[in-house]
Order: sequence, then structure tokens, then C-alpha cells
Amino acid sequence: MTSLRGPSTRSLLQAFPAAIVRHLPRTQRAKHFQARLEAGRYDLLPAIASAGNPFTDGDPLFRAVDYLLLTGAMQDLPDLAALARISDVFAAKIWKGVCLWHEGHDEQARAEFERIFDDHSHSGFARRAARAWAMYLSLPRFQPAGPGAPPPLMQFWDTVPPADVAAEMRTWEALGDSAYTRFDAAEAVRFFARNIGGVEADLLAACPHPAVQSDYFRLGWLMVHGGVYVDADARMRGGFAALYPRLGDKTLLWFRTRAAEMTVINGFIAAPPDAPFVQHAFKLACRRLASDETRHVFDYAGPTLLTQAALRLFERDRLGDVASLSDGFIAARIMGQFDASYKRDTRNWRRWMAERGS
Repeated sequence: MTSLRGPSTRSLLQAFPAAIVRHLPRTQRAKHFQARLEAGRYDLLPAIASAGNPFTDGDPLFRAVDYLLLTGAMQDLPDLAALARISDVFAAKIWKGVCLWHEGHDEQARAEFERIFDDHSHSGFARRAARAWAMYLSLPRFQPAGPGAPPPLMQFWDTVPPADVAAEMRTWEALGDSAYTRFDAAEAVRFFARNIGGVEADLLAACPHPAVQSDYFRLGWLMVHGGVYVDADARMRGGFAALYPRLGDKTLLWFRTRAAEMTVINGFIAAPPDAPFVQHAFKLACRRLASDETRHVFDYAGPTLLTQAALRLFERDRLGDVASLSDGFIAARIMGQFDASYKRDTRNWRRWMAERGS
């Protein structure tokens, strides 16, 4: 999680009257919310959040939960009760389940998540998120291993990357040195043809958008090669250079802890070759891409599919050696996405989907 700069800045933000803060622009309210969260002034958070969600990624209640996960202060979860009361019903229910879990009432928490899953007043996406929270809470958190050789690191861009994206990619390349590989679409198709098969290579070539190609290719590359995948539009955090040789050989999954609607995020993912989760997700992606059904971008080989794949294996006790990463950990120690220029045209999958009318 991004922290505020300098104790004087934090102190000033923390001292600003909440009654005034709630009238500030969204970006300013987000900074004040974070400052009070860092100060443990949970009683002042509802006044800021009641003026509307100040965050573009996640909601206020789970921004607070994510911060407590990052800092290890989960004993403070009950202190977010006033914030939960002004949150939507679904988020408040998920928060209650997380509270039960961290109070040691695992079975009650599981029952709460199952009640949410069985409640069809929530969307299918939200209902699945309840089970994803149960899975996340059950998995071990990532703990850096002893120093070792940095794992292979891969990035993908379908053609020549825009200048701002290329500049960020060079920082990852410098870190990875000889362990770094960059693929474009043509190289990725050849990699599949050589290492997996012609059918899978054809599916990759026929992906409906470069974002889907990237989602699908990273799974195939990880399955064959093992290593670390990082999004091309990711800006490295300062602490990652020291963390990189200590990632170990587990499958590392990033969970969307800043939102009640949890998914597995694939902007950063690490795994050894032939990891059970990656193998299962890749096979499921192959089946979806081979069908003629038009889907949301995330459903082909992205976060929605990864969440479904992880839940299937987890509920059968076949997920393998997996450790979880929270949003806060990713933002503090690994990467953050920047506002790249390509996001203003149809290379941005959101714009492409909007123009396609889906």
C-alpha cells in the first residue's frame, strides 16, 4: 500500500477536520482517509466515506481491511464496525465473516461465507467472492524465502510497446538481467507451437484482444517454464529488488483484498513449472477459447477464470503449494500500475469492450 510522505504531511492530513474533508475532491479525500487509517483513527473514517467512495480501486471498508492485513493489525477489525454500517450489505457481510475468522471462529466464518454464497439476491460474481475470501483466509500468507537465485521473469506486449510502457519494461529487464524474457504475439505463438502444441498456438493467435492473449500466454509460459510474470504497465516498487531473489518456489497468487468482491488477480503471478493451479487454469482457458461463446475479457483466461480454477482445486484439496499475496503487499513491495497512454484507446480492453457493446 502506498504510504504518505513525511511525518509532517501525515500529521497535517490527520488533523484536518473530517467535516471539511468530506467536501474535498475524491483524490484528496482518499489521502485523508489513508492518513486517519494509518493513525488508527477509525472513528473518523465513516465521515469521509459517507460522502462517496474516494477510491477507484476497491471500497473504503476493504481498503481498511487490506491495510490491517498488510500491517498485521487484524485485532483492530472490530473497530471498523461504524464503517461497515455505512457500507453496502454485501461488503458488511464479508467483513463479518473476516472478523469471525480472525477471532478464531473458523467454522462460523465458513458458515457465514456459505450463507452469502447461497443468497441469490447477490450476483454470481459476488457470491463466488464469498468463497474466494474463505479460500484466501485458509491459505498461508507469503513469507520471503532465504536468498536464492532470482527466478525467470517474463513480460508480454503483442507488438512494439508504447514509449511509456517500454520505459517501465526496461526497469524489470534490468532487474531480471539474463533471467528476463520479453515476448510479442508472434514469439508467443512460436513458443506455444514448440512447447505445448499447434492447437494451443492457434488458439493464442486467434485471441479476440491482446489482453486475452497476454492472460492466456502467461499461463502457458508459467506451466512450461516456471518463474514470474509481471504486467508490462507495472511500475516496480523500491523494495522489490531485495525481495526478488527471495520469492522461493511456491505458487504465489495475488488476491483482491481491497474489495469485498474478491478475485485472483494476474498482474503478478509466480509459479514453478507444472504447478497444479497453473495446469488446471491453462486447460480451462483452452476450453473457453476453443468455444464460440463471446465472454468478458476476464472470463477467457483472466481473473474470473483464475478465481474459478483456484476454487475448484481448493475445494478438492488439490491446489498445491500456494501462498497468498494481498493488494496491500503488492502495492507496497512489488508493483503498481500507472496511467499508461495506451489506456486511452482500444488497446485498453475496457474501451475495446465498450466499443464492442459488451
